[in-house]
Amino acid sequence: STERILVVALVDMFQADILGLGSTRRGEVIKGSFEEAWAALDAMPEADMGSPATLGEFVRYARENFPAKRHAVILWDHGNGWVPPDVDLVAGADDRRKAAPLRAVCHDETQGSMLSLADVRTALLAAAPPADILGFDACLMGMIEVAYEFAPCAAMMVASEKTIPATGWPYELVLGGLAASDDL
Repeated sequence: STERILVVALVDMFQADILGLGSTRRGEVIKGSFEEAWAALDAMPEADMGSPATLGEFVRYARENFPAKRHAVILWDHGNGWVPPDVDLVAGADDRRKAAPLRAVCHDETQGSMLSLADVRTALLAAAPPADILGFDACLMGMIEVAYEFAPCAAMMVASEKTIPATGWPYELVLGGLAASDDL
C-alpha cells in the first residue's frame, strides 16, 4: 500500500501452519519483509477459499473498511477458464484435482474446493457494486466466455488465456505504475 493505493488481501496459505504462521489472514498489505507484512494482517479462522460466501464476505469487508474511489478485485490462484467437459486438464494429477469443477478458479488445498465461475459471479454481484477492474492472476481465465460471464461484475477484466507463473503477476510493476500516475 501507498498513500494513494490501498492493497487489501485475504490470504490462505496451505503451508503457513508448518511455518508456525497460521493459515488465513486479511487486511492491508504493508511494505516490508514477508514476516512483517504477514504479521500486519489480522489472523482469522481457516477460510474456505473455494466458497462463494468467503469471497463475498471479503469484498464487503474490503469496501467497508478501506473505502476508495476505484476498486479492483483480483483472484490469484489456479484457474481453468471455460473448458469443455471432455478435456482432461489435470492428467496425472491426484484424484482430488481431477474432481475439481471445470470452469473454476481458486482451489483451496485444505478444503478441496474451487469457485465455479457462477459462484464468483454470484458472490461479486451480491457483495458490492461492480468493480472497476476484475483481475484473474490465474491460468486460462482470459477467454471471451469468461469475460461474458463477468460483464456485469466489472468495467474491465484482466486475465491471461495461457498459464501464469506460480509467482503471479509482477505486482511491484503494476502498483508502481499506478502510484506514479495521476491519470490511472
